Amino acid sequence: VKRLKDVTEALATFLGSGVLCLKQKLGAILWQFPPNVTLKDDRFERFFELLPKNHKQAAQFARDHSHKLEGGSWTDVEEDYPLRHAFEFRHGSFADPAFMSLMRRHGVAFVVSHASEKAPFIEEPTADFIYARMHGEGKGFSKGYTSSSLKNLAKHIQSWPKKDAFIYFSTDQKRYAPANALDLSKLISISSTIPKK
Repeated sequence: VKRLKDVTEALATFLGSGVLCLKQKLGAILWQFPPNVTLKDDRFERFFELLPKNHKQAAQFARDHSHKLEGGSWTDVEEDYPLRHAFEFRHGSFADPAFMSLMRRHGVAFVVSHASEKAPFIEEPTADFIYARMHGEGKGFSKGYTSSSLKNLAKHIQSWPKKDAFIYFSTDQKRYAPANALDLSKLISISSTIPKK
């Protein structure tokens, strides 16, 4: 809603809301923006500068949370873990080399997003990890990703730089996403984080 304007307290409130309880299980925080948010000023640079890089920084920052969290905040961090941030954009203005360099300087990831044709599809790593969201929008994905498309995706992923990768499926028909994730994990020989029953 704020479009990254005057968000210091809102960020502190989010960080103090309990996300740090996940400790080492907190993979990366996704910051997602709708198609009507464009790259037009320095608000993203200012936001990147605000973002804490680890749990202890985040806990310190979170102590300035809004009164809405009084009695319900969590900022008691004993062990320190890295805090990663990923940004998903839906407007082509973000496919800008200078902006990519800015993201790289701040170590935040440009999300590899398989979505609508209008959303920028960029696979250039800007962080020490890769974050991908496989939306599979449109009629072609009414039953999720096909076996052949998953095989192609697996080959493609294996060509990425050897970094930690977070890959999420969120197709139009969401019930297919867990099966797609499991099938992909088998194809690229990684252990799934989905617990067994």
